[in-house]
Amino acid sequence: MATTKEYKDFVLEQLNLLNDITCKPMMGEYLLYYNGILFGGIYDNRLLIKIVNSNKKYNMQEQIPYEGAKQMYLVDDIDNKEILKEYKELYKKYEQNSICLNKENFEKSNRFIFIYDDIWISETTTLLPILQTFKFENKHAVGSIFDYFRFKWRIRVIETLIEKYIDINIFEYPNLVKQKVIAEISSREIKIMKKRFVIKLKSIIKPIDL
Repeated sequence: MATTKEYKDFVLEQLNLLNDITCKPMMGEYLLYYNGILFGGIYDNRLLIKIVNSNKKYNMQEQIPYEGAKQMYLVDDIDNKEILKEYKELYKKYEQNSICLNKENFEKSNRFIFIYDDIWISETTTLLPILQTFKFENKHAVGSIFDYFRFKWRIRVIETLIEKYIDINIFEYPNLVKQKVIAEISSREIKIMKKRFVIKLKSIIKPIDL
């Protein structure tokens, strides 16, 4: 049987707390996109998502959307709107707090801290002495060649730390909503800042008295 309009509307209502979800009809069923990327669909009144390497570890039930199609994962807990509400509220909070993603913060600031660092530091007092910042000039993070390698190292550390949370299924692991949000915000910051670091060389070399 084809998906009913009532079930489609119900699914979209649950998902409307996420950013950039779009739905396209297809032969009585519906394709779902997140940020323009196909991630699943609604088939016979079931929400199914594509099977990818990052979500295989969750051991979700497999079903086929229609005869002859590849297996997909069944999401059977979409009525838990509290999880989506928590996700949405945390995402908005961290996005606003991010120096990089918040335009007002970005223009005012003369330093840069990844949101991952910011959250980490706020919960751990022992990390304050090793707080790593990068100054802004003309909306770019600038520094010496040494700063550049320190910056690259910092990015790689964060990428390693967020890898296990970026694609997590919050319906399956609702206790990890915060980690997923931080991972997603950090990933967006990294993509932006990778293109915004400028190596600044000193134009004048001052003689050193020996």
